[in-house]
Amino acid sequence: MGTIVFQGLVGLSVAMYLWLISAGLTIIFGVLGIVNFAHGSLFMLGAYFAYTAYGLLGLPFWAAIALALLGVGLVGLALERGLLRHLYGVDEADGRGRPAPEPLGREARVGVVPGLLVG
Repeated sequence: MGTIVFQGLVGLSVAMYLWLISAGLTIIFGVLGIVNFAHGSLFMLGAYFAYTAYGLLGLPFWAAIALALLGVGLVGLALERGLLRHLYGVDEADGRGRPAPEPLGREARVGVVPGLLVG
């Protein structure tokens, strides 16, 4: 019985992490109107930074977490300044600021704009 409760709590913990990531994605899309799929990548990068600082550099756990937060914050700032800021005023239809027919506009929200962010 204890194992089932433990597994349930682990599942709930993982679900909370996934909700937090998806809520961030939803807020960014709702406020800025651009699709930013970097949340998962930044989450993994933060885990890698924390692992490197704690496991390989031997920093205390909380110092490694703080360093990982700072590192991911700087990477996120660079992504926002380097990539996303250029997309704020761009029409989401074709990525060049020109309006397009509505079917292309709908498709661009899930195809063209994420393609610009990925490369």
